[in-house]
Amino acid sequence: MRKGRLGWAALLTPLATLFQGIALPKIAHADCATEIKSIQLEIAAAAERRDLDAIMAPYIPGDKLFVFDMYPPQAYIGWDAFRGDWKNFIDGLKGPISYKLTYLTASCDDDFGYTHMLQIIRGTRQNGRPFVLNLRETDVYRKVDGKWRIVHVHTSVPVDLKTEQGDFVTKWRQKN
Repeated sequence: MRKGRLGWAALLTPLATLFQGIALPKIAHADCATEIKSIQLEIAAAAERRDLDAIMAPYIPGDKLFVFDMYPPQAYIGWDAFRGDWKNFIDGLKGPISYKLTYLTASCDDDFGYTHMLQIIRGTRQNGRPFVLNLRETDVYRKVDGKWRIVHVHTSVPVDLKTEQGDFVTKWRQKN
């Protein structure tokens, strides 16, 4: 055996023993942003399919979910209340629903993440009138038992300052 190999082995063995059991700092997963973006896309696809169970799957169960909505009551506390809001949305439309996400952005580390996007929603109301809605949404995610769960939702629309009314149809303009 060459002397050089024995020297490295003699050096590395005590170092390995020294670091054994020491917790290293958490490192963000490179793919977590892709994971939570795909959750958002699945929610949109589930809305188009009118699949309420699939829509609600990523939201944290129980009363830990908090949602700021733009329609009264303007806030929902808990999974059951928000499920009721989604059910009313689906039941209020007939025929196909178009639910597209634009400007979808995600950021995250090991435990928390968020998305923000513009949602472009089209359909037909039960009375036959068109339903057109462009809204802004930010969702906050938390890793719970190894799964990303949405714990907070905030939706809004811009306000037309001349009319002091919500502007539900203007498209978001990117900076030039």
